[in-house]
Amino acid sequence: MKNFYIIFALLLMFGGCKKGEPAQASPESARNDLILRGYEFTEKSFLNAVKGGDLRGVNAFIIAGININAKSPEDDNALAFAIAKNDEKIVQALIEGKADVNIPDKSGNVPLIQAINKNDDKIIEQLLEANANVNASSRDGRTVLMVAIDSQKNDVATHLLERGANANAANADGNTALISASVIGNAELTAELIRRGANVNQQVKSGGTALIYAAANNHQTVVRELLTAGAKLDLKDGKGRTALDWAKTGKHAEVIGMLEDDDDNTRGDAMKRPRD
Repeated sequence: MKNFYIIFALLLMFGGCKKGEPAQASPESARNDLILRGYEFTEKSFLNAVKGGDLRGVNAFIIAGININAKSPEDDNALAFAIAKNDEKIVQALIEGKADVNIPDKSGNVPLIQAINKNDDKIIEQLLEANANVNASSRDGRTVLMVAIDSQKNDVATHLLERGANANAANADGNTALISASVIGNAELTAELIRRGANVNQQVKSGGTALIYAAANNHQTVVRELLTAGAKLDLKDGKGRTALDWAKTGKHAEVIGMLEDDDDNTRGDAMKRPRD
């Protein structure tokens, strides 16, 4: 009897196709398939199918016309559930079903940020191919680019920049991708961001700059990249301290030397300039 129902469902779904045409289920036949699989045609059942990894069920719901962006009582959605399970096949089915690839989850994170947090490069690429917003931000104001940098995902960050991510986007505190890279000492991304026009003298609300954070944390290569790009030595944070002050506090001899040498060179260049 079970085999009969399966055959019956397949006939309902594909029996109407013309010879030589690919099988295409109708909404009505998809709903019948859902009934045979034990699903009610509700948003709750749809989300359960996603969470359960039932690809066929998810496809049937989509064909039957379910609201693909439906939300749970906790304000989560199908795409968020699929990403949480690293279910690349269901993510692709949802994308092909025209799911909103920028819909936030209950924490306010867009799908790209969710995928970065799950360390799933395949889903990240799926979302990018679906034109997910590379300049979207989380509820706390961090951009997708900042999250990639904080997660030390250099390839993803570079890919985001190639797709148009704004290197100078700042959150409410004034933090930028370059400052994030400087704090953690990511020299590769520091150089890439500078190459793409990042402002090396951006200050956060508390006054800190990329150079101040790099000097304070003894990130020598980052300090060198910033100085070469024209980072200012005289900018002060909210405590009135410069990058050199912080380097001296930390007793970072190499950084102190770089900052003092750059300061001497700057003064020397200024003295050589002709007077009006």
